[in-house]
Amino acid sequence: MFKRLITRAFQEDDYGKAHALYGENPGIYRVILMDTACQAPEPLPRLLATDSEGVLYIGTGKFLLGRFGGLRTAIYAAYGFEGSAGHRFRNLAPHSIGKMMVAAGFPTRFGRERIVIDLEGIPGGTSMPEGYNHFAHEAEALKNYMRQFGELPPFNSSVGRGERQAVAMAVDEEEVS
Repeated sequence: MFKRLITRAFQEDDYGKAHALYGENPGIYRVILMDTACQAPEPLPRLLATDSEGVLYIGTGKFLLGRFGGLRTAIYAAYGFEGSAGHRFRNLAPHSIGKMMVAAGFPTRFGRERIVIDLEGIPGGTSMPEGYNHFAHEAEALKNYMRQFGELPPFNSSVGRGERQAVAMAVDEEEVS
């Protein structure tokens, strides 16, 4: 049902690939840190275990492609990136991750080539599965992460709708067990 596209945050031509794949459909995404050789995810020590997938953030978008564009704009701005037309990206606002990266000093510690975005959405032209809710999809991914590692991904520190739902789901399941 879902299709995945893994792209480097600074690979400009992948926006067209994402548009062709997802159209205006919803989905979730993960921001991943790659190792210094950019060959595999960077293992991240977490509270209960090491995250071998290097997940920095899990998010969602009703219009996945639009969210992908905002996410990339914020990451470009955090890194002071100039696009191919010489336009300097300055707006951190399209996504909270840009401000969090700057506040953490992330761009000075980790090269931009190490940032990867993993999109997972419903392919364009495909009918929406009955009952599909992209917020619930995100909450499930966050809940699973929290169950495995004892905490949310590093840049999911601002508690939004998905994070609140994931925590509630995890607590409800513990009370039932």
